[in-house]
Amino acid sequence: MVERLREFYRPRATREHRQAVDLNDVIEQAISRTAPKWQSEADAAGASIHIKKDLDGIPLICGTPDELREVFTNLIFNAVDAMPEGGRIFFRSREVGKHIRLEMSDTGIGMSEETLRNCMEPFFTTKGKRGSGLGLAMSYGIIRRHGGSIETKSKPNKGTTFTIYLPVPEEVIEPADVEVEAKVDPLRVLVVDDHAAIREIVSAYLAEDRHTVETAADAREAMAKFRSDRFDLVITDRAMPEISGDELAASIKEMEPNKPVIMLTGFADLLTETGRRSENVDIIVSKPARLEDLRKAILKVVPKLKRRDSHLSAHSSSRPAAGSFFKRK
Repeated sequence: MVERLREFYRPRATREHRQAVDLNDVIEQAISRTAPKWQSEADAAGASIHIKKDLDGIPLICGTPDELREVFTNLIFNAVDAMPEGGRIFFRSREVGKHIRLEMSDTGIGMSEETLRNCMEPFFTTKGKRGSGLGLAMSYGIIRRHGGSIETKSKPNKGTTFTIYLPVPEEVIEPADVEVEAKVDPLRVLVVDDHAAIREIVSAYLAEDRHTVETAADAREAMAKFRSDRFDLVITDRAMPEISGDELAASIKEMEPNKPVIMLTGFADLLTETGRRSENVDIIVSKPARLEDLRKAILKVVPKLKRRDSHLSAHSSSRPAAGSFFKRK
């Protein structure tokens, strides 16, 4: 996990394909793609969240759209969590000298001085078991990789403002047709993780590619949903209370041997190197997983998804009863 996090702070000019990016579009997309989740949760709590925007005409930058959307996805979910009784999120964009300045403010509960000092540190969270402490650390790393910086101002009960500075290219960047990576058709995906923040982030990433997502907080809830519905793919955490992701994968394969299972873990490299990967897991992805990582993993299991279709009728009526789940050796 430590080595994985170091990658977020290390410049990697050749890893992602850079292209012309309209940061105003990035903000608009992050809002629209996260809105279904936070709007429904706010409605259920009897709260209202309002979005205000003041987006100026700004030049294009050279960057990775998926990663920059990831930053605002994380910031939006953090702002929503800080406003349990509702409030306002305000976005502003400006060209300031040789930089683009992006501001995102909320009217939430704010941060104490200690929280403000530590909020960008990996694994620091004030959300208890609901938080992973990785969202802001990942966002910080992404902005640094784009040659920018991020500043935070906050006071208890006064809200929080994140200000992002990104460099304006020395030469004008023109929009260009970009080769689109291969993608699969929209899938029904079951995401299993005992951390609510991870479920939210992974679900938001998958929604960007129009996948339909159901979530479960533990293996028992996952199996209940798996039995009652049809999923194309299961993405699960490894280390979960009571029943591990390995045991969940075994139960899924017992029911449907060709069902693809992707596992998220902070020990992916170790499991691969030592040969300790479960035979019931198709692909292991290191945490914290980015949208690009999930896309690559899903593309790798596409052939298995096709094989599943050809064998579907053979397994559709042979699901075991609930009592046979999670056989312990």
